[in-house]
Amino acid sequence: MSAPHSATMPDIGSLGVVSDLLKPANGPDPIILETGSDSEIAEKLAQRLRAEFCDVTQCEGDFYIWSSTHWRLFSVEQLVARVRAFDGALYPTARGYGKVRLNRSRIESAIFILSSALADPAFFTHAPVGVNCLNGFITFNQDGTTLLVPHEPAQRQRHVLPGSWSGGSGALPAESLLARLLSGCFREDPDAIEKSELLAEIAGAAALGIGAQLVEPKAVILYGPSAANGKSQVLNLLRALLPESAVASISPRKMADDRFSVHLAGKLLNASDEIGDKAVFAEAFKAVVTGDWISGRDVYRSMVKFRPRALNVLSCNQFPLFEVGMDAGVRRRLLVIPFNRTIPLPERIEGIGNQIGAEEADLLLAWAVAGASRLIARGAFADLPSGRQAITNWIALTDPVGGWLRDRDVVEITGDPTHVVPAKIGYRSFRAWAVAEGIPTVKIPIQGQFTQRVASAAIRGLDFRRRARTNVFVGMRVNRIDPSDG
Repeated sequence: MSAPHSATMPDIGSLGVVSDLLKPANGPDPIILETGSDSEIAEKLAQRLRAEFCDVTQCEGDFYIWSSTHWRLFSVEQLVARVRAFDGALYPTARGYGKVRLNRSRIESAIFILSSALADPAFFTHAPVGVNCLNGFITFNQDGTTLLVPHEPAQRQRHVLPGSWSGGSGALPAESLLARLLSGCFREDPDAIEKSELLAEIAGAAALGIGAQLVEPKAVILYGPSAANGKSQVLNLLRALLPESAVASISPRKMADDRFSVHLAGKLLNASDEIGDKAVFAEAFKAVVTGDWISGRDVYRSMVKFRPRALNVLSCNQFPLFEVGMDAGVRRRLLVIPFNRTIPLPERIEGIGNQIGAEEADLLLAWAVAGASRLIARGAFADLPSGRQAITNWIALTDPVGGWLRDRDVVEITGDPTHVVPAKIGYRSFRAWAVAEGIPTVKIPIQGQFTQRVASAAIRGLDFRRRARTNVFVGMRVNRIDPSDG
């Protein structure tokens, strides 16, 4: 910590006299400190912030103040400006008085001390479940019933949704833009109603900020290989439901990079338009989806540790690969909604997703709250058979052998040289697994392709050896799915 600068002058007695002598003709009284240290500046600043805003806290690397409807981010620029107010503050010395001389180092030191004093890492983690909107906070009981209550700091909400809520079932008038968008996306689909209701639950999960807190957290994949199928407008619709401060756009590939993952802190929704064709890092993806503790570092800032709570909704024209295959853990965290219909040109409304947010904010909110009620009552997203089939196709088109290798319910890579599985037994296990996963027979690799894929898998502890009578995998155990295996 830097020592305060001390100015010398004749002994003129008490600080009260100093204050009178140095008071500007038309300015405020100078700040009087006891020591002029960085610690004292931080303490006085905390007192000033509490007096000005009543409530202030520091969480996940940022400062927040209560602002009547939610906890608002207090920017670094605002904080620095308030620290600089102490530049020139007076403090007593043996020779009379000294003046605080601030520089970058001292400002950063005071803010660091203030951060430590106000830090509450779990402050937002313990927020009650609810939707924070313009006219109040919507609470939810376990059965999904709702109640609107006034805003208060104990709700620990960082965002306020741009809509007001007055109850209702969330039913959509046929002439509304929201109804037209959903109808245009799913018309003629046999599960059109189920898809629309599931999207409402997804919107509700984003509004609640509980995407990572569900018993079975999911990353939502809006999948449609054709153009103009409406998935991008649905993504814009979900963004429009929330304030900009609550939305991130981090692709799965970037989730493993702490320079990008840090931007998920405090967000309710992570919406990415295109997943991309590069391999996804499965472990980072699963950690973000399930809300595990992760670390992130913004440029020029310290590392922060936080638990992401955002619902991840991703849009793609083609399914990506996972760098180690799609194991059971990844599959459990995927919820695919197929967009099969190309919307005819006469039916299209340019920018309809954003337009709904601007013109039908209250209706959009009511629709999302109704979806949230169903989600809370059920405890999980509604099942969508067409989505499960899409995941099966995803596995078949990408890496079925990799999926089998990393399904710990079926295969265990032990690294133990005494654990030996003949290649033909491994293939029987793989075929049984593939059939159970619903992979079409024509998409299942033949035994030679399977053996080659396992041999080149480069998994630590797993070895492939050629023997006179049969090829074997060393360091592997498989469950006996068929009695003929043994």
